[in-house]
Amino acid sequence: MAYTVALLLIIPLIAGPTLLRDAASFGYSSLWHLRERPHYDASRRLHSEQLQDFYVPASVTHITSYWPARDHPANINDGIDLLRRHLQAGDRVTTIAYTNPFTFALGLAAGA
Repeated sequence: MAYTVALLLIIPLIAGPTLLRDAASFGYSSLWHLRERPHYDASRRLHSEQLQDFYVPASVTHITSYWPARDHPANINDGIDLLRRHLQAGDRVTTIAYTNPFTFALGLAAGA
């Protein structure tokens, strides 16, 4: 009985702050989605149906390993558009980077 009571007291103390932050984050993102998304600059969207909900605001100041995050949509869109012009049936894409957004964005089989 004592262990049960201890668990009922300790678990909320340990997990509570994390759950509250997660709930606050979910609320913020849901509210942003309802209020800001309709007014979001279309040039900031990726040219891919699979990645249509991926947004990078122009005001972001984070510098990634490759370029400033605010430049991410333009650079990825440049690559997506280039690949769409030159890909042939059965082609695969591999990138020399940490991730490969093009395979998913274009619905291709994973690169070898």
